[in-house]
Amino acid sequence: MIKSVILAASILLSFNLMANEDAAHCKVMSSLAGDIMELRQQNADIASLYELLEDSQSAIIMISMAYKEPLYLTDEYTKRSVSTFKNTVFMICIDARKDM
Repeated sequence: MIKSVILAASILLSFNLMANEDAAHCKVMSSLAGDIMELRQQNADIASLYELLEDSQSAIIMISMAYKEPLYLTDEYTKRSVSTFKNTVFMICIDARKDM
């Protein structure tokens, strides 16, 4: 899981997108958000995530958002929290890119 976060973060950091690629960019952001929330639901150490993704302000914001959410004990609620978080980040990204 950590490897996929590293990969997603490196993709995120290397993106230089044009306006017509907003959805693709936001899908990457949403995917990274899902990985972060999955790690949060596994009770991963927040300090390690901050250290790992410190070069991405967007990732740091997502980590802060994810760790403000409750830790769920059932698979159903865990999956729902990941899906909801991914969708929330996608919508925030799309809305922010409209204003650019």
